Amino acid sequence: MKLVLFRYEPDDPDDTVYDINAAKDPKLFRLLRGEDPVDDATEINVPFFSYFITDKLFQDLGKAIANSPTLKRLEVVGSEVEEHFSIYGQFEYELRFLKYVNRNRTLQHLLLRDIHGDEAIQRLNIFLRENDNLQSFEMFESFSFDTIAITHFKCALSCRKFPLKRIAFGMCRIRNDMINDIVSFFTTYPILTPQSISLVEGQIGDEGCSILSEVIRNSSINLEEIELLRNEMTSTGFRCIAA
Repeated sequence: MKLVLFRYEPDDPDDTVYDINAAKDPKLFRLLRGEDPVDDATEINVPFFSYFITDKLFQDLGKAIANSPTLKRLEVVGSEVEEHFSIYGQFEYELRFLKYVNRNRTLQHLLLRDIHGDEAIQRLNIFLRENDNLQSFEMFESFSFDTIAITHFKCALSCRKFPLKRIAFGMCRIRNDMINDIVSFFTTYPILTPQSISLVEGQIGDEGCSILSEVIRNSSINLEEIELLRNEMTSTGFRCIAA
């Protein structure tokens, strides 16, 4: 089962298509608890991060996700709309919710979009370390994603028993100096290297490509696929990767 939680804005031009009561549907909770039959193809979209969600519902759904035996895929989508939530602005509501995701041990795929990157990875530290079922971790369009996030991510992965199959940091402004941190993890823990890594729409130049080429040529590292679309490398960088 896949669950997509996204922010609902009252002034959204398409607000008529959103069911504000979806998060209150008892069937959703029965599916999460495994009381109703569900398969991997089931996808439920819930406008959850909104003005209409009470604290109790926020906690109830969070606990249901934390303890769900059936939830395999979770996507948490924030918003770029400016609001007034605590120190981290519009991202605080979503970040608060991650404490429940951090308790889950059955999720196989987690995708975060439009969320404060550094804080999100710190709050998911135990989840990343101890969820042996996790196969992919993806983060897109992250606000405030820097070397701090990479450091916390490396520390969490180094404690895992099994490698992830896929890691993606898309549109997170990955720079050349951050590539050094990523490569150092691969070389230090080759057995925990994912099969696929995506760094699309970042700020990786020829220097970053040169560093990554060392990983690709390292026979002890099991990296089968790397995505670098829409970065800042020239033909020189591409030649480094292809060599």
